[in-house]
Amino acid sequence: MNRVVPAGQLREATARLADQLLGLSAEGLRQTKAALRPVRELLLVSMSSAAEQNASAVAGPDTQRAFQAFLDKETIDWRRTRPGLRGREPQCGRGPA
Repeated sequence: MNRVVPAGQLREATARLADQLLGLSAEGLRQTKAALRPVRELLLVSMSSAAEQNASAVAGPDTQRAFQAFLDKETIDWRRTRPGLRGREPQCGRGPA
């Protein structure tokens, strides 16, 4: 459970939640927790992997260049950064995105 309550209402909110949980089947709660435990582990692994990938991308030179271009209110023609494509115009007739 995840809910924010003012400090003065914490005890009352906790008691309501406990009462609500006590009204549920104990076996049902155990089964639900057991079913969700592997999902939680998968989520944590996935989030960790995504965080590592994000950190790696943010540290990369393309991202740094893109951030700087944004701050400078400039656009980047990424074709010019690729060997063999320098000076090549888009084939679809549009300019850089």
